[in-house]
Amino acid sequence: MGMGYAEVYQYEEGTLIIDLLDAKPPQHILWRGVAKGVVDWQGTTGGQTGLINEAVQKVLAQFPPKRS
Repeated sequence: MGMGYAEVYQYEEGTLIIDLLDAKPPQHILWRGVAKGVVDWQGTTGGQTGLINEAVQKVLAQFPPKRS
């Protein structure tokens, strides 16, 4: 048998969830937007704030949802 070879990569994955709720009780979730991705703090202009702002913009670009 030959020797095996494995490459190991380590990364952080982040998830951003934005919920829009009904203002009247009971507060039902009217819309949910989700962004998932690899978090690269060093490769982002603006650091953490810039990365979070980019994710928020991508999620909110999906709102309002298209009617089917």
